[in-house]
Amino acid sequence: MGFALPFLSLPTVIHRVQYEPMLKRCIYSIGFLSLSLLIGCTPTVQQHHDILPAAEVLQKAALKSAELVSARYDAEGSFSLLHKDAQTTKGTFSLEGLLQDFGEKIALTVGVNALQGTADLQASIDLVVTGPDDIFLRANSWTGLMAQTLFREDLLKKFIGIWWVLPRDDSAVSPVQLTPDPRILQAQAEVVRITEERGFASIRGSECYRYDVEIDHEKLIAYLTELAESRGEDVNTGTTEEDLAGIDAKGQIWIDAESFLIRKLQWTVTVPMKTGAQSLFTSVTVDIFDHNNAPDVVPPADAKPFIPMQLLNTPLPTAEIVPLDPSVFEEDLLQQLFDEGAANPYSNQISP
Repeated sequence: MGFALPFLSLPTVIHRVQYEPMLKRCIYSIGFLSLSLLIGCTPTVQQHHDILPAAEVLQKAALKSAELVSARYDAEGSFSLLHKDAQTTKGTFSLEGLLQDFGEKIALTVGVNALQGTADLQASIDLVVTGPDDIFLRANSWTGLMAQTLFREDLLKKFIGIWWVLPRDDSAVSPVQLTPDPRILQAQAEVVRITEERGFASIRGSECYRYDVEIDHEKLIAYLTELAESRGEDVNTGTTEEDLAGIDAKGQIWIDAESFLIRKLQWTVTVPMKTGAQSLFTSVTVDIFDHNNAPDVVPPADAKPFIPMQLLNTPLPTAEIVPLDPSVFEEDLLQQLFDEGAANPYSNQISP
């Protein structure tokens, strides 16, 4: 079976609710994993600030996050995907990235190690996004049985180490939406419920409030409704509540006691899956730093146009080409190719 790539932490919850119909394509195609780690903190420090009420701290953090122009972040985590046939895909991931222009531009490096039975995958991928139609990807390495099963080895060698411009797909989840951009950071502060106040801790020399938190479903529904309305989208509260049922998300948040910037996030999330698997468990930690002082995101100058079909594991059939009705949807076109003999990259089956 193909392995899924979790989009960890609170973004997992938000984007599962908003983009469930698209996740099948995202999860079972080329997958990389996406998110989150931290670089350590000392458990306690001498207190130098008056202790503010937790609700006030969260409110200030939400406002600061909405104003965030740029930042860098490091992440590490693990995941476990339970398939409907009781098989399990497990793995670890790491991420180093930066965001600019309120999250509209990102640059990141993703590392993945995954294992399902005897099928393994080791991957390192660079991603740069400078606009909705300017998405660049470079695979530094892509090895293991999963890689060999998903893609033709000879073509994969030609793909590795080269910057590619990805084609625009309006139905896919944007990579920008999968990073801890200001809107996601703002959500971290707005939709959580504090379960325990742990005093102060130090991160990178900054004194921080430290809270145990969990997702507040009512606050999350209100946030998602407001977000959808701001985009002119229809809102179905009943469907949203149904989608959130069964999601368990608990973690910790570290908020700078002076600037009220979010310095660190830690989440453990269990998400029931509707298609392709039973459940996804992920544990992630994100370290956020260089707030409003991150380097510029620069697009690669030598990127080439990328055509997904060139990585299929079997050559396209040489049978007679039948003219296709241009009004047919993309998925119907792809299905017709698969029916004619091309390998389906969205399949969750791995050859023995």
